[in-house]
Amino acid sequence: MKNFFKNTFVLNILLLILGITWWIIYIYDLNMSTYGLYPIFSYNVHEILSITPLLFISITFIWTLYLIRKSFVEKTIKSNKLFCMIFIILFILQINFIINLNNTLTTTLCTSIDEINVDTMQVIIHTNEDTLTLNCPVMVLDLLKTDGTKYNIMYKSTNHQPNYGVLCSIQYIN
Repeated sequence: MKNFFKNTFVLNILLLILGITWWIIYIYDLNMSTYGLYPIFSYNVHEILSITPLLFISITFIWTLYLIRKSFVEKTIKSNKLFCMIFIILFILQINFIINLNNTLTTTLCTSIDEINVDTMQVIIHTNEDTLTLNCPVMVLDLLKTDGTKYNIMYKSTNHQPNYGVLCSIQYIN
């Protein structure tokens, strides 16, 4: 068993499986928490999962440096070349994910809904100067009205497309 974990190939595979599984769980939880849903993981687990990006960027960076160093010291560059490339690509993808996550805006506004497009599952809102298009869960679309009813709306968008986003929550205002 001791020699099993000394094998770099086995450790590379284990790290890849663990990392990809953890990221899938994190992204699932991130999407569910957008709507305040915690069906599988509690809010406490959600908070613990929030360290995933920084934790796995650090692990990926350190493991990549270890592989590169080991390759040069043991002169096994060819055998570790594939895993070095995979971990470098994963490192870049993780950095890109954090950059995109940091470009996410959450906005709250009080407005009425102008159009509901059931085919594209979108809600369209005309503000004073812009048109706002929001993706909306299908179960919410049937509850909304375009008759001038006022809603308190919270949605997420990006810096690059502030007029296009995802509806996070909506509340009827009396």
